[in-house]
Amino acid sequence: MRTAVLLLVASVPLLSQTQKQSFEVASVKRNTDRILTVSGVQPGPGGTLSAKATTLKDLIISAYQIKQREVFGGPAWIESERYDIEAKASEPVGWDSGLRPMLKTLLADRFQLRVHTESREMPVYTLTVAKSGAKLKKLDEECTPGPDGHCGGYVTRIGQITGQKVSIAQLADTLSAIMDRPVTDRTSLVGLYNDVKMEWVPDETQYNTWGVGAYKRLVSDPSGAGLFSAIQEQLGLKLDAAKGSVEVLVIDSATKPTEN
Repeated sequence: MRTAVLLLVASVPLLSQTQKQSFEVASVKRNTDRILTVSGVQPGPGGTLSAKATTLKDLIISAYQIKQREVFGGPAWIESERYDIEAKASEPVGWDSGLRPMLKTLLADRFQLRVHTESREMPVYTLTVAKSGAKLKKLDEECTPGPDGHCGGYVTRIGQITGQKVSIAQLADTLSAIMDRPVTDRTSLVGLYNDVKMEWVPDETQYNTWGVGAYKRLVSDPSGAGLFSAIQEQLGLKLDAAKGSVEVLVIDSATKPTEN
């Protein structure tokens, strides 16, 4: 296990009642299904949000837009007990502009969740432009961001990433989700790109949140390049191991909710 060094502590300010964004109605029930068919948080139309068979830790990850490895502390049950949530805002709102802040409020009210942020020095990967130069197709048209604030997005499969109308910052975030440490964008590349595609043969350091041995699934060419070579050959970018300051979320306290 890697050792993290504490650099800075910053408490999350408590919102006043007038500042809070809250759902008009919300139902929280414990999920006791023996077999899980659906799990996760799903924003819906008209200011609705649905969470099925989701742990408090996963709800925190969605609400605070943070990776699992960047959440620390809390009682053991936050990773084992699962809940179903159905919530609706008083009017249609987007994910970042309304639903995500409302989910934070719901967690604070119903789970008595209290958290603070810390900056810790941790192992990271830095994403830079390779000496050969970036091999990316710039988007030359206007686009309107969706409810999540992005024009397009990346699709991640085992050993493949594709993207349309995407930024390199989004690529760093996508890589962070499948690699064993955060990826920091230091390319200085701005704007959006089309037809981004990278294929590689994963190893045991990747896709750990997808399940044990997930990196071995659906690999079309076992003799192909690894991720570090592929990103340089196919996208003209480079990943290097380094140390960096990463903002993490520390759970101070949480309680099991009263169901309704």
